[in-house]
Formats: sequence, structure tokens, C-alpha cells
Amino acid sequence: MASRLALVLMSAHCAHGFLDGLFDLFFPPPPPPTPQDPLCVDLKRAVHHSRVFCDVEAYAQTTFRDQFGDKTKGFAFGHSMCDKLTHQLRLVVRPRSTRDVSAVLKRLHERWGDVPVSMRSGGHSYTCNQIKKDSVHFDLRALDTIELVDNTIDASFVKEEGKLLRTGAGNTFKNILRKVDASRYSFVHGECHGVGVGGFLLHGGYHAAGLSDRYGYGNSTIRALEVVVADGSVVRFEEPRERSYELSGLTTYNRFPLRVWKNGESVAAAEYVDLWDSLRVAGSSFGIVTEFTVQV
Repeated sequence: MASRLALVLMSAHCAHGFLDGLFDLFFPPPPPPTPQDPLCVDLKRAVHHSRVFCDVEAYAQTTFRDQFGDKTKGFAFGHSMCDKLTHQLRLVVRPRSTRDVSAVLKRLHERWGDVPVSMRSGGHSYTCNQIKKDSVHFDLRALDTIELVDNTIDASFVKEEGKLLRTGAGNTFKNILRKVDASRYSFVHGECHGVGVGGFLLHGGYHAAGLSDRYGYGNSTIRALEVVVADGSVVRFEEPRERSYELSGLTTYNRFPLRVWKNGESVAAAEYVDLWDSLRVAGSSFGIVTEFTVQV
């Protein structure tokens, strides 16, 4: 009798073990949580209204909607090779304000000085220059302000120049043309509507199809910009002008001394002239420009 009872108990135990095995096969336990990157955790504490994505692969699959309701997925560089290289990035910051760009760069400068930084504005890329291995990547597409503002930069101007265009660095010219009446205002822009404002203006802004031959380079239309430099300081430039000559639609200007503010306080322009010139001619390696004001 005892031997039969032992056999029954053994059989029940085996059956229970078998069922446990089947359960584990079809319902495996969740993997242990992956520890978050301490850098990413720290940067999340630094921002105010922006998003920090620790998982680059998840970011690549995230769908975003712009102010016009258009959807884009992930990085959307417009070039499959660039999209394939994004796994090399360490994390992604999607700022919604100059304030948060400043906060992140300041935190990196103070605590994570060896971590590289990369950024992209709003348009396509065929060279993948904005992808740096193990970098904190700034995706500026949420910086999408588009508005015509009163010309408060110039002491005097003709009626046609009473408005300037203020745009976030993350816009494309397609989006700007949706808001700016092209029958009233014109400006030097990229040949393709998908060209990003930041990349175009910070690399000269040449329109090969004819606009630049008549109206000059896009960088010559920049009247003001805001840039966040490596230590997190926010520098604002304004260049006052006065119309001096016009013939058959071609206009020249007298340029007056540059005005500069650092973190909201007026500073000596002479110390920043090289930065102003470099940003408009030599590209995007001198800081993160978040906003432009251009002549229209």
C-alpha cells in the first residue's frame, strides 16, 4: 500500500513538473529589466518640457506628428544608409525649446565632458554627417516655430521690410511655405521643399536653380539667430541694416555693428564676431542653433 501511495505521489509530482515546463515554454517569464543608461537618466532630470529617449532602436520606430498633422517615423533622414547607422547613437534628445537645449549641454559640460554630441535639423541627409558614434543626438524637428514678426532690429526700413521671418531650426522650407504667403513674401530657400532650414542656412544657403544668382546666398538673409554653445550658454545675435541701393529688384544694404546677448545680457560684440561669421559660413560645428530670423 505504501509503495502504491509513493508511486502516485511521484507520478503527481512528475505531472506537476511537466505542466510547469509547458507553462514556461508557452509563457516564459519576462526578462530582467535592462538597467538604464545613467547618462540618459541624468539628462531626463535636466530637461523641462522635452523628451529624452534612452532606447535608440525604439526611437527609430516611434511615429511623430508635426504641427500640420503630417506623420514621420523615427529619424526620417530621407536616406536609407543614414537610417541604418542610427543604432550607433547613444541616446536621442528631442528638445522643444532653446532652454532645454541649454540645460542638456550644460549638464554634459559639467558632468559628461567626454560624451560627443551630434544634431540634425528638419531636412534630409545624404552624407550622414550628423551621426556620431556613442553621441547624444539632438533631433531639432520639434523646434518648429514659424511666424512673421515686426522688424525691431533695424532703426529704419522701407515699408516692404517691416516684417521678418522667425523660424525654428527644425523646420523644412515646405512647412514655412505653408504658413508664409508666397504671393507677398519671398526668401532664398532650398531647391527641394524637404531641405531643412538649419542645414541650409548654416552651410551657405546656395540655391543653384537661380535664386542665389539674383538674390544672393541664404546666409546673407540671416538677421538674427540664437545658438547654444558647448557650456550651455545661449548667445543671441542681431545684425541691423539699412537699405542703401536698389536696381531691378537687386538690393544692397549698409550693415551696422552687430548686437550680441549672452544668457539675456548684452555683451561686447567684438568677442563674438568670429562665432557669428563662422555660423553663417562654416557650418554647424560651433554650437546648436535653435532659431533664425531672416529677411523676407
